[in-house]
Amino acid sequence: MLLLAILFPGGAVNATGKVHSGHSAMWYMPERNGEGWTLEILPDDHAVVYWFTYDNAGNARWLVGYGDIARADDGDEVQFAHLYSVHGPHFGPDFDPADAVREDMGWAKIRFADCQSGVIVYDAYGQRGTYPLTRLTRTMGANCDPIHGLPGEVVQAYAGNSGSWYDPASDGQGFSLQWLSNDIAGLMWFTFDPQGNPFWLIGTGQSVGEKIVFSDLYAARGGRFDALFDPAAVNLTRWGSLELTLQCDRGTGTYHPEIAGFPAGTFDLYRVTSLQHLPCPWVKPKLDELYDLEWVELPIPRNVSPMDEQFFEMTSIADDGTVVGVGKVNGEAGVVRLRPGSTQWEMMLKDGIGPRITPDGSAIFAEVFSSGGPECDPSCRRIQIWRPDVGWQPLPVDAFQSYVVYGISKNGNWVFGKGAYGEREGVNAWKWSVETGEMLLQSPLIGIPYGISDDGNVLVGGGRRFTGGGTQYPGLQWTGGESVLALTDAEAGQELGWASVCNRDCSLIFGSGWSVIDPIQSFSYSPWLMRASGEVTYLDVPEIEGFGGIAVVDSSADGGLVAGTYGYFNVDAGLFVPEGWLWTQGTGMVLLQPIIDEYQFSDTWERNLRDISTNGRLLLFSGWEPSLDPRVMTQYRAAILRLKPRR
Repeated sequence: MLLLAILFPGGAVNATGKVHSGHSAMWYMPERNGEGWTLEILPDDHAVVYWFTYDNAGNARWLVGYGDIARADDGDEVQFAHLYSVHGPHFGPDFDPADAVREDMGWAKIRFADCQSGVIVYDAYGQRGTYPLTRLTRTMGANCDPIHGLPGEVVQAYAGNSGSWYDPASDGQGFSLQWLSNDIAGLMWFTFDPQGNPFWLIGTGQSVGEKIVFSDLYAARGGRFDALFDPAAVNLTRWGSLELTLQCDRGTGTYHPEIAGFPAGTFDLYRVTSLQHLPCPWVKPKLDELYDLEWVELPIPRNVSPMDEQFFEMTSIADDGTVVGVGKVNGEAGVVRLRPGSTQWEMMLKDGIGPRITPDGSAIFAEVFSSGGPECDPSCRRIQIWRPDVGWQPLPVDAFQSYVVYGISKNGNWVFGKGAYGEREGVNAWKWSVETGEMLLQSPLIGIPYGISDDGNVLVGGGRRFTGGGTQYPGLQWTGGESVLALTDAEAGQELGWASVCNRDCSLIFGSGWSVIDPIQSFSYSPWLMRASGEVTYLDVPEIEGFGGIAVVDSSADGGLVAGTYGYFNVDAGLFVPEGWLWTQGTGMVLLQPIIDEYQFSDTWERNLRDISTNGRLLLFSGWEPSLDPRVMTQYRAAILRLKPRR
């Protein structure tokens, strides 16, 4: 039986470079399952490690180290100059802290390749070695990448209780507690047996009223410290139970052993450590506590003459910061591109419109007007695809006479949109990839897709339904291109409104409102998040004076960050003004206009949020400077808001 993997099921997280608060976790080497390390990242670049292991006779023993994080451009290192072994005190009422014998058994260094893996180099008990480390747990509120958390992993106020605890009356033993991301508490108890030998217990618990209840604590034996470690030899035995009642700095504990020789008892607990970026009680961090913010205005030409208006509107951004849109270069209008670090716009496709760039920048899709035949009016559009090796070529699609692109998958393999051909309005949604070619999406409604999974199997969007009571706008989901599902909030008993975007596998779907707005229910027009389970969460919208609507624009590939626009009526300017917002599990909804203005990133102009990069670090804005004076020309503006992780 896999001891740790069963008790603490892990989960993959995205890669990162430095040591973060999110590295506070349990780590192990799969080939040595039954042995492991609990790491606590502390404030001010300090750390604590507990190594739960065995001697070469199969008896449990443990090491503890207090160290520092050495920061470096080529990678951070957690350094423990001393690893201490403790023995002597007897478990139970005969425990005497004066019996504790602490021995310096060596040292260890830990480096991380990313959030999921690392390596430990050690010299302990007279042996040197190197082990690869694999993450086993994720700690609630201590995020690595993304540092703003993942949807559905709600951080509770008691998350800050994670850390080390002890009873001064039994100094020499203690607990390392971690609230895990799935709201389960993981516990390592470093103690002694009745004969004073090192002994450790492991278990998971949950919140029951004011207590944390660990119904099953397990003791382990059978492993070996040396290279002959055999996971199959590790024996897991139920030891008993434990209940903790914790405030932020004090608490109590009651334990009930069921193994002979271990008496029951109580603890009067004090906190020893607090994890980095986990205050108690936990409060939502501000955006600028997680990220350094950088506002980069793009070099949009200024209008100087009504005879030569410089129209520029940005629509799409690649992960490296390459931007595409429509504009005017050297007197010609069409699709334009600006590469990172450049101040010169490139004309990519004369007379092209609606460009979208793949996340890796390897392809651009755009539309051109085409006569298209007798059934196609002058507004008919055809799609062109640009690749660096072949330039522009027609996209090989022919089911409709007119096409509009609505989006690209997060991996860039799929493009999708809407088509029109004569009276065939009921079959107007399509998707395309190099491997499959064009595929039509069936729908009994007039459906439009707005998001697609990376495998192309799931699309989300919206439809239109005419009823005797008016027009309804239900959110839709296509599976395999054939099955169409109207998205529903089962708990509220209401059809959801249009879905705007989904994450890379469409397990998270974002949209706005209900298909039929209820003026009495404010959340009937709020943005929402639907999980694969069907659970719907409405995103809180702050009070906005003159509020006039809100919409979802895009999400990061993992769905951890979603962004959109909202509008409000600016009384002073006499205008309806669009602004941007973003939402993460950690921060909640953040209105970007106050942040942009507070940091004096830009003077006032109407900023439409148009697109975000797949990692959520780049937010593209496009807009203009409004003017009520007809003698003053409109000046177009565009900018990128960069989010640079601080942790």
